[in-house]
Amino acid sequence: MHLFAVLTRFVHRVANAGAEELKGFGLSPAQFQMLMAIRARPGIAQKDLAEAFGVTPGNISQLVKKSEDAGLIVRVRLQATDELELSPAGRALLGAVEPAHVLFMQRTFAALSPTEQEQLHALITKLSAK
Repeated sequence: MHLFAVLTRFVHRVANAGAEELKGFGLSPAQFQMLMAIRARPGIAQKDLAEAFGVTPGNISQLVKKSEDAGLIVRVRLQATDELELSPAGRALLGAVEPAHVLFMQRTFAALSPTEQEQLHALITKLSAK
């Protein structure tokens, strides 16, 4: 089987399993990634978040609205820009999700030794740089 097919199957399996894990917390994978990005860069402009995710402003706007309605983030309007921050509920949810996510990742890659995991990380980083 070709590398592309094996890689595609693996990514698909992990993405589906990860989505199921997150569903238990009431989150989609996109919401989880957005919350992590906002926590890493509090006050990030909504347009910068869209650029970082490689999506249209309309796509990110829908995700922001859904997360804002759920009380996970707050939108601060500064002139013509919306800046985003986690709400206390958003911070608490991430605090609960992160340990489960770490365990999920550990289970996913448990078949690899620590050295193999480092090698895989280096290879993916190298491929991502292109």
